[in-house]
Amino acid sequence: MSLRNPPGRAAANRAKFLIDVRAILRPLLVVLSVGMSLVAVAATLPDSSKRSEVTDDSTNAITEFYAALPNTPMRTYVTDGAVNAIVRSGDTIYVGGQFSRVGPRTGPGVEVALDGSLNTAMPDIAGAGPSYTGGATTGVRAVISDGAGGWFVGGLFTHIGGIAQTNVAHIFADHSVDPNFHPVLNGAVSELALSGSILYLAGPFTVIDGTARSNIAGYDLIGYVNSFNPYADGNVNALAVSSDGLTVYAGGSFATIGGQPRTGLAALDSGNGSANSSFNPVLAGQPRVSSLAIAGSILYVGGSFSTVNSVPLRAIAALHLGGATDGTVVAGFAPSPSYYGNVSYASIDALAVSGATVFVGGSFDTMGGASRAGLAGLNAANGSATAFDPDVQGNINTLAVSGSTVYVGGGISSAGGQSRNYIAQLNGADGSATTFDPNPNGSVNAIAVTATAVYFGGQLSSIGGIARSSLVAINAGDGTPTAWDPNAQGSNGGYALVKDLQISGNTLYVAGAFTAIGGQPRSNIAAVSTINATASSWNPSASAQVSTIALSGNVLYAGGGFQTIGGQSRALLAALSTVDGTATAWSPALDGTADVIVTSADRVYVGGAFLTVNGEARTRLAAFSIADGSLTNWDPQLADGIFGSNVNALAISGNTIYVGGGYTGVRGVARHNLAGINMSDAMPTPFDPQPNGENNDGAINAITVSADGATVYAGGDFESIGGLTRSALAGLNVSDGSATNFDPKVSGGTIYTLVFNNGVLYAGGNFPSFDLAYQQGLAAFSKDAVFHSGFETP
Repeated sequence: MSLRNPPGRAAANRAKFLIDVRAILRPLLVVLSVGMSLVAVAATLPDSSKRSEVTDDSTNAITEFYAALPNTPMRTYVTDGAVNAIVRSGDTIYVGGQFSRVGPRTGPGVEVALDGSLNTAMPDIAGAGPSYTGGATTGVRAVISDGAGGWFVGGLFTHIGGIAQTNVAHIFADHSVDPNFHPVLNGAVSELALSGSILYLAGPFTVIDGTARSNIAGYDLIGYVNSFNPYADGNVNALAVSSDGLTVYAGGSFATIGGQPRTGLAALDSGNGSANSSFNPVLAGQPRVSSLAIAGSILYVGGSFSTVNSVPLRAIAALHLGGATDGTVVAGFAPSPSYYGNVSYASIDALAVSGATVFVGGSFDTMGGASRAGLAGLNAANGSATAFDPDVQGNINTLAVSGSTVYVGGGISSAGGQSRNYIAQLNGADGSATTFDPNPNGSVNAIAVTATAVYFGGQLSSIGGIARSSLVAINAGDGTPTAWDPNAQGSNGGYALVKDLQISGNTLYVAGAFTAIGGQPRSNIAAVSTINATASSWNPSASAQVSTIALSGNVLYAGGGFQTIGGQSRALLAALSTVDGTATAWSPALDGTADVIVTSADRVYVGGAFLTVNGEARTRLAAFSIADGSLTNWDPQLADGIFGSNVNALAISGNTIYVGGGYTGVRGVARHNLAGINMSDAMPTPFDPQPNGENNDGAINAITVSADGATVYAGGDFESIGGLTRSALAGLNVSDGSATNFDPKVSGGTIYTLVFNNGVLYAGGNFPSFDLAYQQGLAAFSKDAVFHSGFETP
């Protein structure tokens, strides 16, 4: 099909004119902003995971000139795993967690040139759709060409290019979003097919534009749901449209569709969706159809089934289309796949046809009479294996072909004799890998190809990037990683875990679970040079994970699951000399873990899962004298929550310590999971945001306070806080805990650490996306017109 005049083009051009005008004005705004920002001086704060210590940062007064923090994070590098700790020193931001790569933010949908290089102008896809909370299901599931250089994209999302768009969108060839294509669905879109001016959609939805449609629908590009209404009673996983546009073939796990009983495969009238009576192949063996491909008068069917029309055909079949043989099995095409020697284990998840070759991907190690690992080429005539043998490692979700080139996507780690992460381009003759290597950081679910570009999508947030083992230094000037790389290593070749960071001068203290860092063996705690990333001789060697650390002068306080540290027997909590790493005489006895530590001028505050300290009752929170290490009388007496109680986060501002975790009261006063507590008498302040979440929980994992002390930022597992709906991250008025307008809407994850520094809120955690940006793992929010030190605007 050719969309010579795509819908909405005039409107898009008008919008682009306004953008061009804004582009002319932007330099004037930037000059004004930069000039004003010159009075702001980068400060070093010992902020780290699960807490923030707030200093009197009067140099940040300029930030109060700007409006509240935006809901869209800045475009920085992202991680492929969780972030637990963040600390900024001057122009460098140190980030720790459990990840293996960092890369530029792309979101879950990416367009690349045929050589694999990124086309950077694509609109961001972000957010989780309305029928899911996010997590691994968030992202792109389907993509097809619009025939005019653009794309139709389906999946699970709420925005594209900053525009509210639910689960399906049209991107023009100039990378603008079609403003007139705006269907609203209550579930994800997992399959797309285009015929003329009709877009067919399939997925787990029941309503589109207010009209009931069960798992499959037709949408006219003019902008309305058409009369195509097959009403499938189960999932529809695959679509294909006949060349004349009169028949839509649907595959899935349904038993009824188009008003007729069908065993996972049907031919539907493209007008009203009724099932074609002549096409009724009977699939058996708990049938599920995952992929369809039409080649002339033959329909290739892939999935999980044992017979078709009583003919033994495992997982793949070829069926006649049209005439007296409509829906009957093509004799002789019998690839007979098996997996681990058992035919019942084999399944097909992806199909693509090019000329006389059928390419198949799925779970098998034998196909077409030959040994083939997960991906094979078959002769279309008889199903025998061709010479195409890429020996793919990992699961395959999608295939696309363009001439003699095959694209494969999924959870792959190698293909065609080369290391390839999640997507590969292969020679269709022998399966050898080409130089095409975008290197995304997550699984690929869908691929579409035109003469000039490849669009792929899935559960990914970045392509390219660099390897970093759970610890990285980010340049505050442009949001990119520096060359600094201490290369932390976990036990038995596993991933290192970084739980907390503290910085003093040119030394970065690192806590977590690791066996080596900075080129030296180190057990769970280390000091690393910020200049050359090497470990210093400081080596307390903890016997188990160190979860939290805090600096006070020449002492580093440490908490975790250890029994020995600094050469001494110290259970769960210790004080270490920053000079030589030896444990001081301080040895408090806790009956549960110490999970978070902060220090004031004269006290050490410790939160965790303990009930007693030195034999005295202290429920989850205690304060010690820095002068002599004694347990003070300060005792907030936290009451247990629904799932017990725990303190996960602490932050100090003025004479108030903010306490986050899971509990129900402070000294007999009702407070749910987050409270401000007076540091003098341990009584709660009026600050009472009452976070709530699943099962009435809503635990708090991270807290930080703005430089002016007016706003408390909280992160955790909540769905509401401060009297308003907020997902996992919120700003709260310090006076009473009511929610501010800051509402970035974390999609399908949680926040583990927050740091407010130099007018910027840094957030780390285990999240795939915010509502307006697919910013995985690490995010920065700035109220300035430009980022303090130059991070790219959203």
